[in-house]
Amino acid sequence: MSRPTPLQFLEDVIGRWEGGYQSYVDDRGNWVTKPNGERIKIGTMRGVTPLALAMHRGVQPWALTEADMRSVTLEEAGQIGLKHYYFEPRLALLTWGPATAAITDFGWGSGPGQAVLSMQRLIGVAADGEIGPVTVRAWQAWITAKGWRDATQAVHDMRAAFYRHICEINTANQQFLTGWLNRDDWASAANDNWWRQWEIAA
Repeated sequence: MSRPTPLQFLEDVIGRWEGGYQSYVDDRGNWVTKPNGERIKIGTMRGVTPLALAMHRGVQPWALTEADMRSVTLEEAGQIGLKHYYFEPRLALLTWGPATAAITDFGWGSGPGQAVLSMQRLIGVAADGEIGPVTVRAWQAWITAKGWRDATQAVHDMRAAFYRHICEINTANQQFLTGWLNRDDWASAANDNWWRQWEIAA
């Protein structure tokens, strides 16, 4: 079995863990702010926020409608993930493997900026939010020293700690914690069904 490409991974994780259209009031990703300061709730589809969809389609976020959000297909969501959450934050510079995939998924849910900062702290380099030569070399050295299995588990543990932390500082997030942790457990070395496809890289 060959390991998944970044696009295949993103389509798999989005299709598996992101639901259809939702417009929860407490989900900040569902809201956009107009130039006049008015906040409007548009909702999300397959985990794609109005800001992400607007950036991908080249429109203003407040111009989007619920129908626009509902029109997002799995294929478009995957392309959004690939372009804006993998290539643009320069995660593509990191050696591709299960730990890199888990970092990419973390960025999909928590923002690529947060994913890069957390990854840099994890591997012990200056957390400046920019993936450059220093971070690339440090990531490769960290993967080589730990091996893919332990590295992927370390990413898993980092994600779990982050999710619990943001639930502590904002109790409204508590309703999402179980889902976040289940998703984190899925993309981990402890999940044999998921890990099996990466054995070639381990």
